[in-house]
Amino acid sequence: MKNKIINIIRGSFLVDEKSTSNWLYIFLFLVLSIVMISSSHSVDKKVYEIAALNEQIKSLRSEFVDTRTLLMTLKMESTVKNKLFEKKKYFYGKNQARLAAYAALTEVQLVPLNSVVVFLQEYVEHGQWQ
Repeated sequence: MKNKIINIIRGSFLVDEKSTSNWLYIFLFLVLSIVMISSSHSVDKKVYEIAALNEQIKSLRSEFVDTRTLLMTLKMESTVKNKLFEKKKYFYGKNQARLAAYAALTEVQLVPLNSVVVFLQEYVEHGQWQ
C-alpha cells in the first residue's frame, strides 16, 4: 500500500510500460475539464445578458405606462377643451347661446366638434399645439 502511494507521488504510473492508457485518461480528463470551464463561462455570460435585458424590460415597461397615462390624459375631453381654450382658437360646448355670447366677447372662433377632431389629429401627427 505504501509502495503504491510512493509510486503515485513519484509519477511512475506515467512512465511505465502500460502508461499509454493512463495518458489517454489524463488527456480525456483535460479535454472534459476545458469543455466544462468554457461551458460555465458561456452560461455566466448569458446570465449577465439576461439580467441586462430584464433591466431594459423594466425600463421600457415603465416608459410604456407613462406614455399610456399621458395619452389617456390627452384624450380626455376636458383636457382637449382646456388646451383649446388656452389657445383661444376654438371652443366647443353644449350650450350654444352662452358660447356665442362668450365668442362675441372674447373673439374666440366657434367650430363644430369634427373640427376639434381634425385639430387633435394634427396634434398627434406634429406632436405640438399649433
